[in-house]
Amino acid sequence: MINYRAENIDTEKFEKALKEKIEYSREKQNLETEKITKYYEGYRDALFNVTRMLYCSNYEKDKEKEGKVNE
Repeated sequence: MINYRAENIDTEKFEKALKEKIEYSREKQNLETEKITKYYEGYRDALFNVTRMLYCSNYEKDKEKEGKVNE
């Protein structure tokens, strides 16, 4: 255990700096969470669009088989 006692520390200034660090870390966490959420929303949207494209291409294939393309 360290027996160290700081002297001549402006405790108000130090406490203010600690509170600023805490607030900064909260803001950073919120920003990172928002970025991650947006990333995964975009990823899921892309997957959904690919799924829709498969149905569109299958629809066209089905119409070709039936001889109804470009009607």
